[in-house]
Amino acid sequence: MKDVSHYRSLGRRALKAAFQASPFSTRGRKQDSFRVAYRSTGEPAVAGSECRASIAHTRGWGVGAVSSHSIGVDIERVRARAYEKDLIRYITYPKEQTRAKLAGESRARAIAILWVVKESVRKCLGVKRAISPLELVIERRVGEVFFVKWRQDDSWYEAHVRKQEDMYIAVACAQS
Repeated sequence: MKDVSHYRSLGRRALKAAFQASPFSTRGRKQDSFRVAYRSTGEPAVAGSECRASIAHTRGWGVGAVSSHSIGVDIERVRARAYEKDLIRYITYPKEQTRAKLAGESRARAIAILWVVKESVRKCLGVKRAISPLELVIERRVGEVFFVKWRQDDSWYEAHVRKQEDMYIAVACAQS
């Protein structure tokens, strides 16, 4: 089994690739010349750049994103868990599951989708904030876009979800 640092490096490499392809990067610089650093909030950053960044990783996969505004990404593999009923109650309220339109999905898929949506929004808010998944409420879903409200201040976020093999990836940003 690979150690955790190997998986973390996948997220950092994905972030470097996203930065290199972005307008924030100086064209022609090699990916190895970028250094991933961390802000005091714990949010990842590309050293020397003012862009906002987010990374995530899961068994053999990494994802990274950069933006001019707060952004959050997450990736989760679909997998069965012995504690699925407890986990789904930890993540969402029953009404949210209905609004998320997950009735046709297996419980394992529903958990992966709900988790990436809420985790990407949590990262968009700032990784050092202790936010319960229940404070982030899925109000509606349109296609693969989930509209999430943070109960603390009624701010709204969009989480765009994409299926990739046996995983789901979400990218979240604040609604303007």
